[in-house]
Amino acid sequence: LQEVPDVLLLQGVSAAKCDTQFCVKQMLVPEASIASVNQTVGVASGGNKVLVEFSNFPALQSTDIEISVSLSSIRLIVATESLSLARGASLRGSTGSLVMTVPVVRIDADQLATVSLKLSLGSTIRTASFEYQYLRLLSGNA
Repeated sequence: LQEVPDVLLLQGVSAAKCDTQFCVKQMLVPEASIASVNQTVGVASGGNKVLVEFSNFPALQSTDIEISVSLSSIRLIVATESLSLARGASLRGSTGSLVMTVPVVRIDADQLATVSLKLSLGSTIRTASFEYQYLRLLSGNA
């Protein structure tokens, strides 16, 4: 055990000693948000690369952030293809971006999906989401 800054203490723990691998004080980790999304519309066949710029997702690697796409009764988990955090990122504040590929969906009409980003730090969970418009594929005689 070692001395750690307040941000690393478990909520409700009064001692200033903690195993830094597991200690996170929730109230000191800012809420996550999405600053911008470069593409929010695409066809149901998927494949679009989407760049998401965010704040306060202090991930160490791309697998730390879970991305899910939800529409109707379907929830799909999507891999983070790349992750980039700005220099100086910490639990108290960070900015960065990630790239994801929109998955294929089977729909009969245009549908709005919710894309959610989730980061878990021990018992601290940070989430943010945006909407993505799926357009159905047209087929047949024009």
